[in-house]
Amino acid sequence: MRLGLKVVLAFPGTADSAAGGSGNLVLDGLFGADIFWSGETDPSAMGAVAEDVCERLRERGAHPYLIPFGGSSALGARGYVEGGDEVRLQMPDVDHVMVALGSGGIMAGLVASLAEKRALGVHCGAVAHPAEVIAALATEVTGRGVTAESLRIRRDQVGPAYGALYE
Repeated sequence: MRLGLKVVLAFPGTADSAAGGSGNLVLDGLFGADIFWSGETDPSAMGAVAEDVCERLRERGAHPYLIPFGGSSALGARGYVEGGDEVRLQMPDVDHVMVALGSGGIMAGLVASLAEKRALGVHCGAVAHPAEVIAALATEVTGRGVTAESLRIRRDQVGPAYGALYE
């Protein structure tokens, strides 16, 4: 706990299934985070699981603030709007800004700042439908209709699963 803020993390699977899997879990524990394991849950349902955890915390008198997967929300994307603005100030003629496309927030912010033609995302498999996620976030940030079809996304770099090493 820092500054009176308690961290609660919601993960799919069980503590047993994650044993030995991630050094991040060790750090989560060292820093005092509470971990909620949802059991065998489809990754697309984790948003609802996190909402449920927040509701349980509210019932106990807590005031949770939900940070979505990867921190990707319109609020989170706004930081990358500023990053895109800084790129344009320093390199006004830049043609392409390439980013790893995980949960979508970084690319959404860059699309909002630089437009679809300059932002290029390399999909890494973190979300099932990255173009739709980015389009929704960028639309929320910009107030204009960003379409999934207008985005530049490379999909040829995704391996067998997110976080799974391969050749």
